[in-house]
Amino acid sequence: MKKIIAAIMSFTFIFVNFCIAGAADNIITNDTFWTDTDGNPIYSQGGGIFKFKDTYYWYGVKYAEAEQYLKAPENGKYDTSVFEAFTCYSSKDLVNWKFESYPMTKKQRVCRTLNG
Repeated sequence: MKKIIAAIMSFTFIFVNFCIAGAADNIITNDTFWTDTDGNPIYSQGGGIFKFKDTYYWYGVKYAEAEQYLKAPENGKYDTSVFEAFTCYSSKDLVNWKFESYPMTKKQRVCRTLNG
């Protein structure tokens, strides 16, 4: 089941990157760190993109190590993945992404677990 989900997510990411083309100013650039419309890094690993009406929503996960990796990618991948939050971004063109919210954070997850 995990392999199927991973394959679907990979296909979605590849499809978005290769099949969607925008105006000259809206070019999707691979192999670079993306920023949101406020200039902040986008943290949305393992994400999925969904379209509702005319807006795309990108849901993913922010891991604690993501900020460290952004500062020094030459150090390679980390052995741990400490959950920080689920992220949500929105876009009309799949290029310009606006941060919407953290639908769930580490603190919320712990509280819900403790409270049943």
